[in-house]
Amino acid sequence: MNDKLRTIFNYPTDTPLKFWLKYWDSCIKELCDLDSYRTQLDNPHFLLNDIIAEIEYNTFKNSENRKLFKDMLSKSSKSDKVFANLYHTQCALALKNWDNSPLYVNSICKNILQSMENYDYLNAISEKLVQVIKKEDRLLDNIKQEICLYTKSLITEFLCLGIDIHDINSFLDEDGILVTVSGQVIFAKETYYDLNQNDFCSEEAYHEAISERLKKRSIEDYINNIMRHFHKQPQDGHVILRLSGLKGSINSYIQGIHIYSVNNATYLKEPHFSKIEEPDKSFQFVNIAIPIKHRFLHTSINTAKSKANSIIDFISLNIGMEKELSISEQFAVIEIDGKECGSMDSIKDDIERARFYRDIESYNISNIADRLPGYLQEFDNSKNIDSKTFKRIANALHWHKKAMYSERHEDKLLYNWIAIESILKVSEDLKKNIIVLEKERNILNLAKILCSCILSRNFFYSYARGIYIHLIQCTQNHDNYYDLSPTLIEDAKLNLKEGQQIELSHFLNNISSIIKEMNDEVYKLDLKKLQTFYNDKNGIADFKNAVSSDITLIYRLRNLIAHNAVFSQYQTKLYAHKAQFICGSLIQAVRHYCNKYELDIESSLLRIYTDCSLFESNIDSKIKSIKGLC
Repeated sequence: MNDKLRTIFNYPTDTPLKFWLKYWDSCIKELCDLDSYRTQLDNPHFLLNDIIAEIEYNTFKNSENRKLFKDMLSKSSKSDKVFANLYHTQCALALKNWDNSPLYVNSICKNILQSMENYDYLNAISEKLVQVIKKEDRLLDNIKQEICLYTKSLITEFLCLGIDIHDINSFLDEDGILVTVSGQVIFAKETYYDLNQNDFCSEEAYHEAISERLKKRSIEDYINNIMRHFHKQPQDGHVILRLSGLKGSINSYIQGIHIYSVNNATYLKEPHFSKIEEPDKSFQFVNIAIPIKHRFLHTSINTAKSKANSIIDFISLNIGMEKELSISEQFAVIEIDGKECGSMDSIKDDIERARFYRDIESYNISNIADRLPGYLQEFDNSKNIDSKTFKRIANALHWHKKAMYSERHEDKLLYNWIAIESILKVSEDLKKNIIVLEKERNILNLAKILCSCILSRNFFYSYARGIYIHLIQCTQNHDNYYDLSPTLIEDAKLNLKEGQQIELSHFLNNISSIIKEMNDEVYKLDLKKLQTFYNDKNGIADFKNAVSSDITLIYRLRNLIAHNAVFSQYQTKLYAHKAQFICGSLIQAVRHYCNKYELDIESSLLRIYTDCSLFESNIDSKIKSIKGLC
């Protein structure tokens, strides 16, 4: 890595504070992107809400959900010392009465939640983080583990309290200061901590002093700034959105929400940047203004969109439309006392830029024209699939594709579950061959068994490969980003060129040396997880159990959504992504087996189950094989 990058990224990560800053960014990115299947929300606040919902909407009758939540609460009370110190007595009483007194358990959980909503848990986590980071100057393994645990707990607690992850991302920023990537201050308010601009001979000198003060921030400074952001006082205002699919003159209120055209009303009275209320001579657009208590940009807009969608659904029943009535992505504006206090613009749905947007949005298939015949070979062999099987797979793909392009996360989750059920609608004879106990022969358990098998086998081969390719790219294309030695690069074959065959054994047999040499202490954690996964059969067993638990929670959310229950938006978003991945993996496996072996869906599912069972039975030899030891 060159020296400029090393300065920007604050390498080496050799102190607890530096490690925490890097892990904070890594954790935020993971929760923003949701591009890793293994992302989990291990926060007791989410869990307590789930337990209460399960009791109130299902009277705790589902033994599988009840057992899963009991295990999760027991784990939280042991692994999270902050949670245990605050609520050990309540948890012990709840677990003791778990199976025979659901109303009592409900009451206890609500007691804990009341404390959490008063920020007792949040404040305790922040205090614990300060203690952990100040406890030791050296970056020891146990310090790293505690930092990871309580950093993720802090971030996910903000999520539980309704803050959008993109707003949490800004909590490290100092108010009234603009800083470049390299750390140079380009704008600052008149005072910053103990610094005052009047005490300096020039603005440049003041900015330089702030830059030096920023470098010396302590963990208390960072945590105080985070909490100051969180405790920002709400202001009454409106989120203004553009409606797509409506035009004309209107000035109406529904449930306190204003649907209007700009010839009848406007909200932005002072000079503003957004064009959401600028008249258009060629088209009379319609806006919607939603009253909000504004604190954070993304949180306010998401809350407003949720309310607006409810109104849209309500009025759509009485309007005959060829195009779906929806919220345009083009504009979103925060208005307070006539002032524009934040906005988000997009070229999407901008009629003037429609051609440009169409161009950048469309996939250029000419880039893969020479490889396309190979990609489509499976479809060329579709004659091996009978029409009934083809229709069922196509129907599942219809719902899967519908989920992919749905904007609402609850719709994504529901559509994917419909696709899963359409594939797994099988005879009792097949269920008997897969599920031993008759009382457990239902769609949920069938999905858990088959999908966890498929994902586990896929993950076994893709996990190491994905990280290996990432390391090759960072070594060759990013100036040896992780500062690995030439000898190790050669031994681990991190110098492969495009087109050369990948042998994972070179990588896996040198993983300890890569961990030892690597400059990134946070990425080391990912490599250690990978190393543990390929140590023995427990790695794949743990992953399979995690997938099985995910499917239980997806199915439970599906039921809550169907019964109009209250559910967490971020949880729904996460499990919608997981459902998308699970559903795609299931359909891909079934389609492959139907094509390759000329099977119908039931026969392909049985063969998939058989092959995965054989794979798991031989997992020890598979681990040796992938490491080149046999």
